Amino acid sequence: MRNLLQMILAVMTLAVLGWATWQGYGLLQQQNLGLDAATRSILIIAAAVALASAFMVALAISNAGDKTLRAHQFAKRFALYEKYNTAWLEIQNDFPGDQPVKLDVHLKELEALVVLLSSSKVIKAFYECEKTLGSDGLNTPAAHSARQKLLWAMREDLGQPGDFLLQKELLKNTN
Repeated sequence: MRNLLQMILAVMTLAVLGWATWQGYGLLQQQNLGLDAATRSILIIAAAVALASAFMVALAISNAGDKTLRAHQFAKRFALYEKYNTAWLEIQNDFPGDQPVKLDVHLKELEALVVLLSSSKVIKAFYECEKTLGSDGLNTPAAHSARQKLLWAMREDLGQPGDFLLQKELLKNTN
């Protein structure tokens, strides 16, 4: 809904600017202003340059804001994913590898942060990992596979390229 509203406002703004430009052009083309043809042409070109410059400045400001937001989100997401990995290692240290444990993992604090800060792919992988840990247990191939998928989703969310061959190799080695 928000994107639709933004698109409608952008189209309306462009329509108003186009209409104003057309009216300005028509006004400058009138002979009764006392301007010769060369002066009118210079004014039209200057107005077009000013309008293009305004659009370029607005675009640069928007891009700078987006870049700042992405950098801020990266720092928060990285801290969240680091916190998740620390919690995972603590859980693994509490239960030895040879001990079959059915674990009901409800990391509510991390769950809320994951939902707020992460992409939909990470959220889906997080819930899948949580479900697998709760049903299959901690030290199972399914749990390791689910955790690997979650780590890859986190990696992609942080902007790192997902190397498909490396991912397949790691998943093969954990099973």
